[in-house]
Amino acid sequence: AGVAVLRVKDKTLEERKKVAEFAFENLTDRPYSLFAGFGFKKAPSLDNLKLHCSYLPWYAWQHFGVDLDSDKGRIVTSYDILHSDKVEIVQLYGMDPNDFL
Repeated sequence: AGVAVLRVKDKTLEERKKVAEFAFENLTDRPYSLFAGFGFKKAPSLDNLKLHCSYLPWYAWQHFGVDLDSDKGRIVTSYDILHSDKVEIVQLYGMDPNDFL
């Protein structure tokens, strides 16, 4: 297993801060669900919203019009975000950079 630090491309520091503030104000203390987004709507309203580790950044960014889900499937995974053309790799640990060229 490895670690990847990613950043959404072509976004200013101010835009990133807005997304982070939205996530902090609206997505903290939400219940966990492996199947978040698998229901009727992939991005439901904040009422009764459940999250998992990949769905949280996806939900925050999609709220601002950036879809990080590379395969546009029903469940957002870390693989989907890692392979999104909307992100750039800042740092990798325990992963081969040649896998992403």
